[in-house]
Amino acid sequence: MKHKMITLAIIFSAMLSACAPLSGTLEVDLLPETQEATGETPATPTTIPPTQTPEQVPPPPGDSTQSGPFQDISGLVYSDLSAEETWRIDANGFPQLVYPERDALLSPDGSQMLLDRNDDIWLADLISSEQTNLTAETNRLEGGGMWWPANPEVLVFNSIANEWGMSSGQASIMQQDGSSYQVLDENSSFWSPAPSPDGKTIAYDTASEAWLYHLDTGKAPFIVGEFGLDVPEDFKIGSPSWSPDGTQLAWWVGGSFSSGEWVTALVVFDLVTKSFQFVHQFQPMGGSGSWRPPAQWSPDGEWLAFTTQGLGRVPDLVVMRVDGSEFTNLGSGAEPLWSPDSSKLIFLHPDPGGGTYLEDDLMIVNREDWLATPLELPSGSRHIQWISP
Repeated sequence: MKHKMITLAIIFSAMLSACAPLSGTLEVDLLPETQEATGETPATPTTIPPTQTPEQVPPPPGDSTQSGPFQDISGLVYSDLSAEETWRIDANGFPQLVYPERDALLSPDGSQMLLDRNDDIWLADLISSEQTNLTAETNRLEGGGMWWPANPEVLVFNSIANEWGMSSGQASIMQQDGSSYQVLDENSSFWSPAPSPDGKTIAYDTASEAWLYHLDTGKAPFIVGEFGLDVPEDFKIGSPSWSPDGTQLAWWVGGSFSSGEWVTALVVFDLVTKSFQFVHQFQPMGGSGSWRPPAQWSPDGEWLAFTTQGLGRVPDLVVMRVDGSEFTNLGSGAEPLWSPDSSKLIFLHPDPGGGTYLEDDLMIVNREDWLATPLELPSGSRHIQWISP
């Protein structure tokens, strides 16, 4: 059983179906059959009672920490890393304190927060102020929790039995009440799993292979050869991301393709036409290089934002159309986040002086001209989500 340090003081001012898994899928939920295997007694997720009803109010005029209005970023959820808080820009452009912890994910309906805390997944209710540790009794480490808007009762995350190491852990899911906890594959992934827009499938990688987990039938390999891509012997694939309509999947791939030299490439696979397209490729310095985060689709499905090789260790941020046209290099940057209407993009620009993470800048660009300007948020702010206000 995991032993956790739990902070009780929360003061508000203001992210499988029960079908039998296929071979290789690990059941970890606390059901009678799991009790037999582990010898542990099934337990209800740990719940901390309410402390105070949250109250969301605009900051007082002249507040030097959170100013405004910021009408062009209404709906943005961000962390103030200095204050260890999560804020959201309301419809009028003013920052509202949402939760007194950093990196909290707001639920699609705005009523709950999803948190990674001490290698557990926690759920916090913004109405009752209740906090629930959903994974207190699993004997695993959990992180990277995310909401699945198309299937709101299911939470998607990574988990691992021991230490995290170099991988992101194993793709996992559970119900929002902590039940039906399942590890989808015994092998670890390069990056986080990607839930589909239709609420039925999760794409993930296991080191060098691509997989789809269907909630109704279980896991199946994503075979790139069926799309016409010739696979070299040293082929690797990972970091999936779905198009907003669910008809395409972007993956980062690597290998010695036609040139005979190792290249890293972003490839979009069309699930309807069974075709593929190399969107962007480069030859990484020093061989195979490090793996890339998933490409970010614009909500209208027309653009991709992703990092590519820059100078030294700092990646460049690129935007381009899904068909590979209109390539624009935004310079040093990472962690792109699209606005709900696809007209803007926020990203992290590392401090050119090599300072601490609190000195990195948040930048915003408009799709009309792709010119980057700093966001006037507190130093050390980090974007989390961008939800329609």
